[in-house]
Amino acid sequence: MSYKNTVLGDSQYHLSYLLPSFLAEKIESDFVRIPPYSSQICLGHRSTTHQHIFKNIQYSDGTRRERVFRRDCLEVDLKKDNKILPIFVCHFKSMSGGRDTTRPIPQAEATTVREILEDRFGDPSTHDWVLAGDLNDYTETDGTPDQNHGLDPLLSNGFSFNLVKNI
Repeated sequence: MSYKNTVLGDSQYHLSYLLPSFLAEKIESDFVRIPPYSSQICLGHRSTTHQHIFKNIQYSDGTRRERVFRRDCLEVDLKKDNKILPIFVCHFKSMSGGRDTTRPIPQAEATTVREILEDRFGDPSTHDWVLAGDLNDYTETDGTPDQNHGLDPLLSNGFSFNLVKNI
């Protein structure tokens, strides 16, 4: 992965950050060093819901056509000083029912978020954007990498990275 800078919000640098919910709540903290925003920020300059997307989801017992996002993927453009930062807010399916059993759903959600980003930007690595929310999966257990997760579509091949690992 090569990222030009870790300063979020500076339009001269390209960002692809995957933020867990606790960081999304502290987005103006020292962790991600966003310049302080005041009333000058226009929240919801443009917003889009993606709850209408249906796909065939492959489960261990067969394929079912279902709505992909159980809790939506809300796309909101933040505007400040005529610069726009797209934020994609997601709450992926929980692991309730067992991680192995439910994995196809967050995997479909992650794949669809990636497709949404690619549809909007063509090459998302050349644009600023943030994916934040509760993605309801983990990529390591007690410091040991765990490849048995549904977030691979978002993390593979340097598409994005988990900012928490860099703190």
